[in-house]
Amino acid sequence: MALSEEIYRKLFVEQFHLITPNLFDQIVLNANQLQIPLEQILIDQANISEEKYLSLLSQVFQVPVADLKLSSVDDELFQTIPRDFAESNLVFPFAIQDGKVCIAMSNPSDASLVEQLKSKVGGDLQIFVATNTQLKRALILYEGDLKQKIQLAAQDAIAASTQHDASAQNNLTSVDPVIQYVLAAAMLMEASDVHIQPYEQEVVIRFRVNGKLNTYITVPAGLASIISVNLKIKAKLKIDEKRVPQDGRFSCEVMTQKINIRLSTLPAIWGENIVMRLLSKDTKLSGISQIGLLPSDQKLLHQYLSMPHGMILITGPTNSGKTTTLYSFLQQVELDRLDQVNITTIEDPVEYSIPGIVQVQVDEEITFSTGLRAMLRQDLDVLMVGEIRDKDTAELTVRAALSGRLVFSTLHSNDSFATIPRLTDIGIPAYLVASTIDVIIAQRLAKKLCNYCKKPYTPDAELISKLSQEHDFMNSIEMLKKSGDLLPNNNQGIVFYHAAGCIECGQSGSIGRTGLFEVLPITTEIRNEAYAQVDSEKMKDNAVKAGFKTMFTDGIAKVLNGDISIEELFSVDY
Repeated sequence: MALSEEIYRKLFVEQFHLITPNLFDQIVLNANQLQIPLEQILIDQANISEEKYLSLLSQVFQVPVADLKLSSVDDELFQTIPRDFAESNLVFPFAIQDGKVCIAMSNPSDASLVEQLKSKVGGDLQIFVATNTQLKRALILYEGDLKQKIQLAAQDAIAASTQHDASAQNNLTSVDPVIQYVLAAAMLMEASDVHIQPYEQEVVIRFRVNGKLNTYITVPAGLASIISVNLKIKAKLKIDEKRVPQDGRFSCEVMTQKINIRLSTLPAIWGENIVMRLLSKDTKLSGISQIGLLPSDQKLLHQYLSMPHGMILITGPTNSGKTTTLYSFLQQVELDRLDQVNITTIEDPVEYSIPGIVQVQVDEEITFSTGLRAMLRQDLDVLMVGEIRDKDTAELTVRAALSGRLVFSTLHSNDSFATIPRLTDIGIPAYLVASTIDVIIAQRLAKKLCNYCKKPYTPDAELISKLSQEHDFMNSIEMLKKSGDLLPNNNQGIVFYHAAGCIECGQSGSIGRTGLFEVLPITTEIRNEAYAQVDSEKMKDNAVKAGFKTMFTDGIAKVLNGDISIEELFSVDY
């Protein structure tokens, strides 16, 4: 069972002094009104990671942190703790160590539940702590071998489709178990996308995990059209239209977990290629302190997010995390000014539903420009435009900012300084660009080192010399020390980190990704240069001389703080 409000207060306010009592009371109010888990908001407002949060729980309850990155569990444990009991009480038995059954739970202080567990086990227990999200994901393992389940379900679906007396409706529903097990496997592996790719002899199902796409399983080619129609019906797409791409979305329940799915179909020679973006309703939206911003940048952006009006632009290539950053900003504004502002978004597509915010989906009837024109008559305070794609959208977004709204949006450009000429190329006059934008954030994603197997090492003098000559490495370090963005132990010398790989990270050496950022406040000097249409490279050179922190310098901080490797930093396309 979840922790009580009293325990959260003791943990965050009284024992570790992570937030003030007044802020805690406000967070509780916000969590109730916005229907967001209290745990989620507290972690973000306290500016700690999930790992740190679990470490604190471990100290409070005097129990270890559970490792629930599992692919299978002994069936004997599932017989001991039945599935219905595990799901209703949110507990998970995951191992036997030294004759004790290891059970993960989010509230180890629930003495009544612990006694029930002891009774069921009939022996000694070892209690571990885990988050609610981790436990819900682990409960999928009660299904057993998911690959085997998919293959058996695929055989049944093929058999149903070949029966002469089978109705078309039966054919479509017969593939439901295949889809359910595929989605369950994807959620267990924390995949962001599922690709269903039909070929002549088979259908290949692939998962994208931590930005990397890998084949998970193949099923018979005969399932391609049945799966396609089934998913298109769920997403309310045209099932008889197979010649043009279609996009839709739907919600479903997978092994008791609610999930939102964004569906995209693309006609190919052997059938329709399908991509599903998985947006679990239990997934914790990243707060501003969780996306990888350095402390100095977090402090700066908090100031901009409290502005009554202005424009904040986020730029970067596709799949660089721009949408995640936008949502983190929306959440922060909503938490800071609950019931004080009218927040509206226009997106293509709406990826996460946020209680308390009006979110508009772009479609054939509502384009960015038509939607924005209507929104400007809706008494807005805060507006989020998913992407500036053309002159019409750009003009309307600028007009919204000039008329007293706080506006967030994204744009495709190489870096923060290239954003200004990019907007003028679209057709916005330079004087409007310079006077409207308040801050530009450029970003990329980098693989985070595995915390379980990463180790420090001292880089050789040749590498340091090369970094200093080519990237002004030592100057970056001094800048980061002044801004307070380096961990205290980094004052003792230059230390990098690497990870050899372990069972926790699948021998890859990395778990998850973090953002690399370039936060550019539009100062008077930059506005004047924008008015004069100074070359973007020249503007950047001038800003660096004045102390501007580039994305590479941001990456150096993450190398020295042990978040990423130096090799990963060099692999990122700036």
